Parts: sequence; structure tokens; C-alpha cells
Amino acid sequence: MVVKRVGSEMYRIFKKRIAERLETKLTVDEYGLLLAINRQGDEVIQKNMAEAMGKDQSVILKLIDSLEKGKLIRRIVHPRDRRKNFLKITKKGEDVMNQYLKIELELIEEVQQGLRKSDIECFSRILTFMQAKTEKM
Repeated sequence: MVVKRVGSEMYRIFKKRIAERLETKLTVDEYGLLLAINRQGDEVIQKNMAEAMGKDQSVILKLIDSLEKGKLIRRIVHPRDRRKNFLKITKKGEDVMNQYLKIELELIEEVQQGLRKSDIECFSRILTFMQAKTEKM
């Protein structure tokens, strides 16, 4: 429960800093989709994003529509299969994603200040172990 409270507090601070510093406001899911598209690299197929993010296809379509409307991503029709769309992050989308990442990384550094690297690594291993275990339940 402590981890959840820390996560909630970090999220509150993250949102506050975004509101103070950035023009373009994204929801957590929009930011997550930008990160997922970026992680996938080239030839990101729209249909695969629902699985990658663990979200329903209709939710992903709304997120894609919103990001496309904000000119943060664009759809490109697959050259051999018109039923498929590739997703590409635009220059504006890259800039916004990097601004969000910068704020996120600054916050993580602040929170971890005063901890030894070995403590952070141990905590990360424990959380990863617990996550894997709960996913099997």
C-alpha cells in the first residue's frame, strides 16, 4: 500500500509540474501511447497497440484520434494491406514526449536523492519479482 501511495503522490506532483511548465496537456493514457509507439520503433501497427498497452481496441482508437488531432502522431496506410495503419510520432509529438520524459526523470531523480544505487537496484528487483508473481495469480 505504501508503494501505491508513493505512486499516487508522484503522479500528483507530475501532473502539477506538467500544468505549470507545458502547453500541450496529455492524459496518462495518451502519454503512455506515445511512449509505446516510440518503444516499438518503425512500423508500429495500430491494431497491435491495444495489446501492447493492455487496453481495449476502442479505447486505443480514441487515444489515437486524440493524438492525431493534436498533430502528435499520424496514421499511414499500410502499402500492401489497406486495412492496416502504421502509427508514426510527428516532430511535435517527439518534442512533447521528450518534455514529459524530462519532467518525469527529474521527479524520479528528486525522489531517489539520498538513496544508494544498490538500494534502488534492490528495490527495483523486488518490485519486478512481485509484479511477475501477481501476474501469475
